[in-house]
Formats: sequence, structure tokens, C-alpha cells
Amino acid sequence: MTRMRVTSTTGYMDNTRGLVRLPAGTVLDVEDADQAKRWLRHGIAEETDLPVGHVSDQEAGMSAAQIDAEIARLQALKKGGQRAGDGALDQAHPAGLPADDEDPLGRYGLNEAQRTALHRAGFTRPDIIDAATDDEILQTDGIGEGALRRLRGGH
Repeated sequence: MTRMRVTSTTGYMDNTRGLVRLPAGTVLDVEDADQAKRWLRHGIAEETDLPVGHVSDQEAGMSAAQIDAEIARLQALKKGGQRAGDGALDQAHPAGLPADDEDPLGRYGLNEAQRTALHRAGFTRPDIIDAATDDEILQTDGIGEGALRRLRGGH
């Protein structure tokens, strides 16, 4: 069995159930070696040792130990009745969320809680935000009309 991470959603992935489209970052175990080779050959997946599930590009750059530490940190927050992004974190930015100068969303002038909420909702890059509708963005917890104006360039 080969563990694969989807790198592109430009094509459909073929499997025993037919053709499916998987989001980039999806990690799954592929039982059919020929299928895994096809996906590699077509450039729509790569071999990985990351855990099964969805793994963002940022998470893919983390070591297994870093991922385990982040999971433990989030579980500890949950047990304490706290949620990441609700002010329960220390002054440093949350693990997995880049500093302002490294975060693609840093240019919008949003606060850390808003950036964290956008990251969690999948709005991790300006091109994703530009492609989203206002309603989709406003459905994100902690994002209101003021933040939307900043995202749309109206500061």
C-alpha cells in the first residue's frame, strides 16, 4: 500500500469506484500500485508519510514531531475548555500560523484572531479570498463587514 498526497485538483483521480475529485492536500492510502504510479506519472499526487486526511501545504512542511506537538497543544486547549484563537494562547502566534510578515494574509491588516479564523475556514491565500464570494467569507466566525472591506481592499 502506498500513501499518497494529492498535489493538484486539475484532474480527476481514478479509483475502483470510478472518477473522483479530491482537494489538494488530501492524504490517502492507495492499495493499487498501478494506480499510485499513474497518479505520480500524471503529477496529481506524491508519495508521503504524512497522516491520512487533509494536510495543508504548510502542514506538509512540518515534521511528524511538529504535527504531534501541535495536536497535543490543541487537545490540551480543548480539555481546558479553551479554543485556539479565543485569546487563550500566549503572546506568540499559534503554532502552524505564520507570523504577520510571513503570512499571505498579513497584508490585509487583520488581527490574529481574524487571520486564524480565515485559515481554519480554508482562506489561506489571497487568491482563495479573491475567488470567494462575500457571503462565503462572512460565514467565517469572527469575520464581519469591516474585515470583509479590508479583504476586498477598502481598508
